[in-house]
Amino acid sequence: MRKGESDDMDPAAGKAVTTDAAVQLVQAIAALGGDTDYLIDALTQTLRSLRPVSTESALDDAERRFLIESGTFTETEFEGAMTAVGRGELQLVEVESWMFRLLDTLSAEQAADQLELTGDELDLAVRARELLSLKVAGRLRFPRWQFVTSPEGRLLPGLEVLIPEAPPYGILSWAAFMHSPMEELSGFGPQTPIQWLREGGDVEAVLEILRDEEIA
Repeated sequence: MRKGESDDMDPAAGKAVTTDAAVQLVQAIAALGGDTDYLIDALTQTLRSLRPVSTESALDDAERRFLIESGTFTETEFEGAMTAVGRGELQLVEVESWMFRLLDTLSAEQAADQLELTGDELDLAVRARELLSLKVAGRLRFPRWQFVTSPEGRLLPGLEVLIPEAPPYGILSWAAFMHSPMEELSGFGPQTPIQWLREGGDVEAVLEILRDEEIA
């Protein structure tokens, strides 16, 4: 066995997982800060939930020819795309999306501390739909944009009105909506709903836009 190579094998690809690669992954996760064991556990569960990387194209020859002859891809672009898929690019995109959701959140303990609530009081606030949460590896996480940092100890004004009135949108769609500048919310130029609400804007203006939005 070569130096730096472990006995662990990737059953799908039939390749050994090197000790050096595993150590580098753990070190990178630890460098993020926070609960390293939890992050590793959460990442492991996420990776196991993904479809295995396929080295075989899902397209037959006729479909391949159509994509090239229609100008959708050049021959080189198509081969590059297939190579990327075979490397696991699709799975990497899913992991990147998951990491964005995780790192842009607070743990239940952090959220309770930020709002000066007990754990039970935080649970009640979640059930009352006063703030948004998501589960990652069995634990509740809370998107950071919901919290006002100056002064601390408050949620974004109007959140308790927006959440119950809106359909149960996905966390990423909520984040995209709340961070998007909108002409309807104008101070010194278009403002995001977060900026608008932090500066005392009318929550009904945001709610009207939210009801018209087709986000999921």
